[in-house]
Amino acid sequence: MKKIILLCTFVLFCWSAQAQLDDGTIAPDFVATDLQGNTWHLYDILNQGKSVVIDISATWCGPCWNYHQSGALEELYAAYGPNGTNELMVFLIEGDPATGINDLYGTTSGSQGNWVEGTPYPIMDFASINNLYQINYFPTLYVICPDKLTRLIEQSSPEDIHALTSACPAPVGNNNAAILKYQGFSGDFCNTVKFPPAIYLQNMGTDTLRSAEVSFLLDNALVQTIPWTGNLPSYATELVAFDTITIQNDAQIAIVIGKVNGVTDDVPSDNAIILPVSVAPSTNAADITLELKMDNAPGSIYWEITDDEGHVVYYGGNRQVKYPNESSEDRYQTNGALYNFPVPLPSSRCYNFGIYDLIGNGLCCSDGNGYYKLKTPDGQVLAQGALFGYEDIKPFGLNNSAGTANNASLTYMVPLPSDFCKSYRFAPKVKVLNTGNNPITSLKLKVTGNTTDYDVYTWNGNLQPYNAVNITLDSITLTSTDNVVVSILALNGQADIQPFKNSITRSSTRRATTAVNWVVDITTDALGHETYWQLSDASNTILYSGGNPLVGPGGGGLGLADPSDPGAYNNGQHSVVQAPMPGAGCYKLLVVDDGGNGINLFGFGQPTPFVRLRNPQVGIIAGVTGNFGSNFLSNIEILGTSATAEAPQDNRSISLSPNPASAVCELLISNPEPASQRLLVFNIIGEKVVEYVVPPYAPSFDFSVAALPNGLYQVHLLGNSQNMTAKLMVQR
Repeated sequence: MKKIILLCTFVLFCWSAQAQLDDGTIAPDFVATDLQGNTWHLYDILNQGKSVVIDISATWCGPCWNYHQSGALEELYAAYGPNGTNELMVFLIEGDPATGINDLYGTTSGSQGNWVEGTPYPIMDFASINNLYQINYFPTLYVICPDKLTRLIEQSSPEDIHALTSACPAPVGNNNAAILKYQGFSGDFCNTVKFPPAIYLQNMGTDTLRSAEVSFLLDNALVQTIPWTGNLPSYATELVAFDTITIQNDAQIAIVIGKVNGVTDDVPSDNAIILPVSVAPSTNAADITLELKMDNAPGSIYWEITDDEGHVVYYGGNRQVKYPNESSEDRYQTNGALYNFPVPLPSSRCYNFGIYDLIGNGLCCSDGNGYYKLKTPDGQVLAQGALFGYEDIKPFGLNNSAGTANNASLTYMVPLPSDFCKSYRFAPKVKVLNTGNNPITSLKLKVTGNTTDYDVYTWNGNLQPYNAVNITLDSITLTSTDNVVVSILALNGQADIQPFKNSITRSSTRRATTAVNWVVDITTDALGHETYWQLSDASNTILYSGGNPLVGPGGGGLGLADPSDPGAYNNGQHSVVQAPMPGAGCYKLLVVDDGGNGINLFGFGQPTPFVRLRNPQVGIIAGVTGNFGSNFLSNIEILGTSATAEAPQDNRSISLSPNPASAVCELLISNPEPASQRLLVFNIIGEKVVEYVVPPYAPSFDFSVAALPNGLYQVHLLGNSQNMTAKLMVQR
């Protein structure tokens, strides 16, 4: 048995902003097969009166592995599982769709270890549970009681988990039917709502539930009674659905259980559910405004307005909060900022305003006092809120209005390269959304920079309301750092008077420096063996490189690296490589990650990982950290040597003799410097293998290569006025 080591802190790995299932939610049923080929049906276990503990983890997740190794669930299973008191079951579920059975056995580089060895309870490779249980971080643990309701728990001791399962509700009385959950519409609706109300009927008594009278009432008036019959043992459930109803006004709906098994219910307190339904606010004014005040986590907020067919009419903020595969570049960044967005509606119909928070505490109050308010020009509030958890969705209507005829938004522009050398020519590409009620047959788009008007482009076509089109503009050329702005000048021959998202900006930097004494500074993440980097010149000749050579420049995202690969970095390793450059020209820094998720901080106690290109005098020249995907490329330009403080003040050169060398090599220096210099020797993958100090005024310097393997090396002589390089072949 693994030693019990309880962890007080752990890191959660979020990838989605969906709301985690609340406590008291009916656990979604599932059928899954474990690694031994046994099939498990959740509700079959619950109907036996047993609780179920599920640990949803990912094989790459450090905190998941630490808790698994603590043995807490192993001890819980041994004491209270089938070979103990037989009152509960434990499942380990691998929930990452990008991993598989090999990861569970620990045979891949991305896995934390062998999850199967020594684990007595069933293990399932079952990624579809993410959607069922709305998982948004690993590890996620649930206790599911026999009443089928979920309890979200933290990584806990076996004693604490057993205390929770022991507190699960037990059957009470002989004849006891309960409403476990209502299924149907409740809350606000726009104009009319039509739905079939239903409940999950549950037997919470000791006798088999064979009959029950279930009635639906609207505003206290009986609409329908269902004489249900069946055969439900204790804890078992069944859906009871009524006929579809239509509601057009504010109302109160109620579902009530009458007699059970032909007698009065022994516990009537759980026999009724009462819910209000209300007509949502509406307006005749199309020119509404969103007033949005941020809390202190503005990057976690996303909002949108959709019509009754699901078309997104307006949106703002971090789209990854709701749509994980989309860009987060438009996220809000200023704490406490107050925005007023005009969001004119296209036409009379029903709409939904939805706002979503990645953190799950809304806009108030633990991270500051933010709020949202959707209002008309005369001050009518259509929707408002502040403390809403993960999401808040409010319907509202526009009635008897012509809406907004001509309106468009720019919702996306293809990013530019983060940096370039000398010049960059490209054709801007944008996505235009028609947010008016007229088709758009012509658009005039203007392209500008910080100080330059680049182009005016005219598009002709037929863009229907709520639809979008991708438009590629004429090519332009950047010769300096600039912010490229594409804006809407006119549509259908008229100015777009609605300012919402009428322009979009992308930036690119001409990354230039006069420094030639470069240093590559790297700290790896918890999967150091996945990283490779290289510096190359304009002809793609590799000047320096480091990390796992088996990953190489083409190994991004392939998942083939292993910690035992020769030359691979260790986890959390800090490495500094001196990289003096030949002189003026364009160079490329390429960083490759075999895992496809960049270099990230995976747990406490580790330094923040990064790759930086720097110079001791000017600081950081280029670099990257975080999730850059499979590879990161930065273009850096060294300006002409006449412009640099590091340029030679006189004519110096070096040569090597003999070359090839076998034991001792002589460095010959023309016009030696009056100060000591550093002699560095690098191997073919950019690792420094030896370093010497050359005395002042030395015209030559002998150094040993006897310990170096045969191969090609690069020799660098670093001085105060000039850096010089030469190639050396060691051959015996």
